[in-house]
Amino acid sequence: MHVATYKSTEEAPPEFLRGPNGEVPTEWGVATFPMDVEFDSDDMITTKVKKGGGDWNYGTVADGVYKGCYSNYIHPTKKHSASVAIANATDKDIRNANIWAKAYARAGGAHTCNAYWSTY
Repeated sequence: MHVATYKSTEEAPPEFLRGPNGEVPTEWGVATFPMDVEFDSDDMITTKVKKGGGDWNYGTVADGVYKGCYSNYIHPTKKHSASVAIANATDKDIRNANIWAKAYARAGGAHTCNAYWSTY
């Protein structure tokens, strides 16, 4: 698994992290779960961390014959988002301060899951 945090002035975020009015995130992060990830006894991998001044829960889960990819993020004072990308499936949820943003998508198990958080 790979996890990274970026300032948008240092590393341009993926285009789909832009807000609905073209807002560019000021800070963002990504966690990547490769296609060969091994699940624990609960058929899921979940991580809870503090990032960018907020709380981020992300992971991957066995979803029937699929692999699910999720990201949940909350920031107490900033507009923020949670996003995921797996195969051709993406999901993004943008929320105002102090409201959980939640994103989920699924695809076949042979795909890499990318979970993102961002602040605007």
